[in-house]
This record gives sequence, structure tokens and C-alpha cells, in this order.
Amino acid sequence: EWAEGEPRESRLVFIGKKLQHEELRAGFSACLATPQLDAQRRAALRFEVGAHVQCKVAPDEWAKGRVVAQLYRNTPEEGRAGGVSPYQVELDGGDLIFVPLDDDQVIRRA
Repeated sequence: EWAEGEPRESRLVFIGKKLQHEELRAGFSACLATPQLDAQRRAALRFEVGAHVQCKVAPDEWAKGRVVAQLYRNTPEEGRAGGVSPYQVELDGGDLIFVPLDDDQVIRRA
């Protein structure tokens, strides 16, 4: 438990020899959820919210839909708890799906 007034923080501790401190720091910094990094990730995506797309839903089947979210955080029920997918798409039939890759092999403009 935290003592009253004690700052709440989490720390990662690496134990080893000849660790590359700056590389470790840079790697973890690249993963931080900052507004700047979020903006960079969104700018790299091909489709805006509201874009009409086709998604591959089976080996030889595409379904039309509309992007309803970018950088969608997956739920445990979807089998990718904590993962982030480029898009969440509402298919024309009303089903919500997540798109695991921003690639023409799985999502393309309708």
C-alpha cells in the first residue's frame, strides 16, 4: 500500500552487465503514450474516421463498412487484450470489427 503523501510511481529495474542504458531509455520512450506520439501515429494512418472502406473478413470475402475509430484499443473478448489496432470499422450490416493492419491486404478504400 501507498503511504499517505507518498508519490505513486512505477519503476522498471534491469539487472545485468553491460546494459545499453541509452538504447533502453530510447526504446521505452518511443512507447510512451504522449499526445505527440499519438498524433504521429494517427497521421501515418491512411483512413480518417468516417472513411468508407472494404475489409477482408474471410480468405476470399470483402465487406463494406465505415471507419469509426483510429488506434482502437482491443478488448479481452476480442482476444487481443491491450493491443491497439489501426482501425475499428462498422460493417454495413452493423457489426463492429477491428482491423489488425493498415495494409491493402486487409483494408482498402471502398
